[in-house]
Amino acid sequence: MFATKANGNYGMRIWGANGQLVFDTGATPVTVTRASNSWSYVSYGAQGPIGTATYYKCNIASGPLLEDEYFMINPFSRTMLAPNNVTSMNAGIRWVYTSNELSLYAIGSRANWYDIGAPGAVFARLPGS
Repeated sequence: MFATKANGNYGMRIWGANGQLVFDTGATPVTVTRASNSWSYVSYGAQGPIGTATYYKCNIASGPLLEDEYFMINPFSRTMLAPNNVTSMNAGIRWVYTSNELSLYAIGSRANWYDIGAPGAVFARLPGS
């Protein structure tokens, strides 16, 4: 469970309605364990009535997803712009436990898309973990 610690000698602190410390500018928010914005094209195929899906693998340091390690989903919560900047594709992201890799699917009703840009994949641990 996330809980901030009162570490700062100066700065800002935010307290909750119950009097519990919620935020301290002196506290470390997270410790980044690994990150990458490098992706490799893997394959492409039809996905029934949905359209097409293009599959990519993240070129990130391998190893298991640790019990106290978290993945930041924010960069993948939006649609991804297609190369012509007129259309976009929905994205799905997943951690594949059997192969210890991060994979991404770009799904849409258009042709194959080899270059998805460089969305950042960030893994981190919370303070004290």
